[in-house]
Amino acid sequence: MVANVADIADEGELLLGLAPLHLLLETVRTQPEMAERVRATLVGSICMGLGMMPQSPAARGQQGVPWRDIRAHRTANVELVHFTDNDIEYLPLWTDPNALVHAATVNPQWSGLQPLVLQAKSVVETARCHIILNPWSDWEFVLPPGG
Repeated sequence: MVANVADIADEGELLLGLAPLHLLLETVRTQPEMAERVRATLVGSICMGLGMMPQSPAARGQQGVPWRDIRAHRTANVELVHFTDNDIEYLPLWTDPNALVHAATVNPQWSGLQPLVLQAKSVVETARCHIILNPWSDWEFVLPPGG
């Protein structure tokens, strides 16, 4: 899976980047038939994920999700958190920073992970599991694999 980290200057820019997808989710969250519209919007958006960045150059050779740090012009790998529920694997992504914080409180084992701002296109195109947007929130939406 490939995930590019977004080059976000400040919190205002982050919220503006998240807004189009988040507003769509507020409208369609109870309409699973809107999955392809959500997927198409997600592909052109930024989102947030939880993961770990490598601490050393040796860690870059480990399995993970390649990402590109635009500011530093370097490539590394990061593992994005996944979880399983009823034998279904999910990749959680967020459009709401408060929903991400809440998810970390619901899942204390995630508390040590780093919030990452991601360009969603490569994540969506390479995910082999369900993508769950804003899990444990009022804006939760599940996208099946593929597209």
